[in-house]
Amino acid sequence: MIDLTQSNEKLYEIKLPDKTILKIRKPSQGLLIELAKLEDADGSVETLERVNSLTTRIFNRNKNGRVFSEEEIADMMDLETSIMVLKDYLAVTYKQLGE
Repeated sequence: MIDLTQSNEKLYEIKLPDKTILKIRKPSQGLLIELAKLEDADGSVETLERVNSLTTRIFNRNKNGRVFSEEEIADMMDLETSIMVLKDYLAVTYKQLGE
Protein backbone atom coordinates (compact mmCIF):
# COMPACT_ATOMS: atom_id res chain seq x y z
CA MET A 1 0.00 0.00 0.00
CA ILE A 2 1.20 3.49 -0.78
CA ASP A 3 0.54 5.91 2.07
CA LEU A 4 0.11 9.37 0.56
CA THR A 5 0.04 10.94 4.02
CA GLN A 6 3.69 10.02 4.48
CA SER A 7 6.18 11.67 2.20
CA ASN A 8 9.94 11.59 2.13
CA GLU A 9 10.17 14.12 -0.67
CA LYS A 10 13.17 16.36 -0.97
CA LEU A 11 12.33 20.03 -0.64
CA TYR A 12 13.63 22.79 -2.87
CA GLU A 13 15.21 25.53 -0.77
CA ILE A 14 15.68 29.17 -1.64
CA LYS A 15 17.05 31.96 0.55
CA LEU A 16 14.96 35.11 0.38
CA PRO A 17 16.33 38.66 0.63
CA ASP A 18 15.21 38.76 4.30
CA LYS A 19 17.45 35.67 4.91
CA THR A 20 14.46 33.33 5.36
CA ILE A 21 15.09 29.90 3.86
CA LEU A 22 11.92 28.89 2.08
CA LYS A 23 11.35 25.13 1.83
CA ILE A 24 9.25 24.37 -1.25
CA ARG A 25 7.51 21.14 -2.20
CA LYS A 26 7.78 19.59 -5.64
CA PRO A 27 5.31 20.95 -8.20
CA SER A 28 1.90 19.44 -8.74
CA GLN A 29 1.32 17.85 -12.14
CA GLY A 30 -0.57 20.94 -13.30
CA LEU A 31 2.18 23.30 -12.21
CA LEU A 32 4.84 21.12 -13.83
CA ILE A 33 2.93 21.22 -17.13
CA GLU A 34 2.67 25.03 -16.92
CA LEU A 35 6.40 25.30 -16.23
CA ALA A 36 7.20 23.03 -19.17
CA LYS A 37 4.98 25.14 -21.46
CA LEU A 38 6.85 28.26 -20.39
CA GLU A 39 10.09 26.82 -21.79
CA ASP A 40 8.64 27.17 -25.31
CA ALA A 41 7.06 30.59 -24.77
CA ASP A 42 7.90 33.75 -26.64
CA GLY A 43 8.83 37.08 -25.03
CA SER A 44 5.32 38.54 -25.08
CA VAL A 45 3.80 40.56 -22.25
CA GLU A 46 1.51 37.62 -21.49
CA THR A 47 4.55 35.38 -21.07
CA LEU A 48 6.18 37.88 -18.73
CA GLU A 49 3.01 37.97 -16.62
CA ARG A 50 3.02 34.17 -16.50
CA VAL A 51 6.57 34.21 -15.14
CA ASN A 52 5.42 36.25 -12.13
CA SER A 53 2.30 34.12 -11.67
CA LEU A 54 4.25 30.84 -11.79
CA THR A 55 6.94 32.16 -9.46
CA THR A 56 4.21 33.09 -6.98
CA ARG A 57 2.59 29.66 -7.28
CA ILE A 58 5.94 27.99 -6.63
CA PHE A 59 6.70 30.17 -3.61
CA ASN A 60 3.23 29.41 -2.22
CA ARG A 61 4.03 25.67 -2.21
CA ASN A 62 6.31 26.34 0.75
CA LYS A 63 6.24 24.34 3.98
CA ASN A 64 7.04 27.47 6.02
CA GLY A 65 3.39 28.55 6.06
CA ARG A 66 4.09 31.86 4.37
CA VAL A 67 1.71 33.15 1.68
CA PHE A 68 2.94 35.41 -1.12
CA SER A 69 1.00 37.68 -3.46
CA GLU A 70 2.01 38.29 -7.06
CA GLU A 71 2.70 41.90 -6.13
CA GLU A 72 5.04 40.84 -3.32
CA ILE A 73 6.97 38.53 -5.66
CA ALA A 74 7.23 41.26 -8.33
CA ASP A 75 8.60 43.68 -5.72
CA MET A 76 11.01 41.08 -4.30
CA MET A 77 12.78 40.13 -7.51
CA ASP A 78 13.31 41.35 -11.02
CA LEU A 79 12.29 39.38 -14.10
CA GLU A 80 15.76 37.93 -14.67
CA THR A 81 15.86 36.55 -11.11
CA SER A 82 12.36 35.10 -11.43
CA ILE A 83 13.32 33.29 -14.63
CA MET A 84 16.48 31.99 -12.95
CA VAL A 85 14.39 30.62 -10.06
CA LEU A 86 11.90 28.97 -12.45
CA LYS A 87 14.67 27.32 -14.47
CA ASP A 88 16.48 26.05 -11.38
CA TYR A 89 13.27 24.75 -9.76
CA LEU A 90 12.38 22.95 -12.98
CA ALA A 91 15.89 21.49 -13.34
CA VAL A 92 15.88 20.22 -9.75
CA THR A 93 12.40 18.74 -10.26
CA TYR A 94 13.45 16.95 -13.46
CA LYS A 95 16.53 15.59 -11.68
CA GLN A 96 14.41 14.29 -8.78
CA LEU A 97 11.95 12.66 -11.17
CA GLY A 98 14.83 10.90 -12.88
CA GLU A 99 16.16 9.39 -9.65
